[in-house]
Amino acid sequence: MVKMLKFETEMIEKIFKNNNLGSIHFFKKIEIGFTNQVYIINDKYVLKININEENSNDFRREYELYNFFNGTINVPKVIVYDNFKKVIEYDYMVYHKIEGENLYAIWDTYSIKDRKEIVKQICSLLRIINQTSLIQIKHIFPIQNICWKDIFLMKILKVIVEVEEKNILQKEIIDEIKSMVNTNINLLKEENMKLTYFDLHFDNILVKEKMVVGIIDFERVDICSIDLTLDVIRRMKEYPLKYPNQKWKAKIRREDYLDLLDWFNEFYPELFDFKKLEIRLDLYSLEHDLDTLIAHPNSEETKEMIFNVLSKYKNVNTN
Repeated sequence: MVKMLKFETEMIEKIFKNNNLGSIHFFKKIEIGFTNQVYIINDKYVLKININEENSNDFRREYELYNFFNGTINVPKVIVYDNFKKVIEYDYMVYHKIEGENLYAIWDTYSIKDRKEIVKQICSLLRIINQTSLIQIKHIFPIQNICWKDIFLMKILKVIVEVEEKNILQKEIIDEIKSMVNTNINLLKEENMKLTYFDLHFDNILVKEKMVVGIIDFERVDICSIDLTLDVIRRMKEYPLKYPNQKWKAKIRREDYLDLLDWFNEFYPELFDFKKLEIRLDLYSLEHDLDTLIAHPNSEETKEMIFNVLSKYKNVNTN
């Protein structure tokens, strides 16, 4: 543990020295997110290091989206982005720390009225993101003929094949998943394709004095059907312990999250304006959880989530 701390100190000092960011007086690693290493430096900066080469494109797009939305919505202001791997062997970015609290940390202290107001503010941010002109971001997301059904089918088949090849789930379970997908995939021909933020758990929302002051982690932003946003929101309602940092889990009460979907429906009904929305969300849930299972094949919690979805469709005729 001491050796790792020494390595981290040397790495952070090297980054700050090479970018003329001053001396390191204090740093703390924060356990938020699952993809990157994130540090608070001098209680002033955030250093985010991409340690997964496969994530490089998403990491770069996050940086470009922060620049695009700077001044429009409260996103991090990036000071340094480096993907040349000359300073350290990873891509990294440094941005100013947004002064605010993680929403999970204080959600339990809010009244129902306050919670609804926060959701209303979040919905306003989502609308701004969704209404972005795709022509304006063609340097980030090249414009092409996009069919949501085909995009999503490719994504879910990829994870199904990998789970099958690694023998993570029993064959009969895999067969049930394939049946559910084959039966329902055509629902995704109905689409509302926009720039979409689909990682909307409360670790990624910063608040101060009952105002949303920041939204972070734009690696899971893409051109999608906007209802994909509801996947994480529904998971927060059904599995409220899924996303919070370990330090907040003792504060999480299931009853505090039961009304989330209703409030999002009140303030952003267009997200819900799809036929058989519940089935669409079940498809999204399966893809998400299968992908999680690849990274964590022994997670009984994730398997239980998959089984809960499949239990709704066991008697569906696939002909």
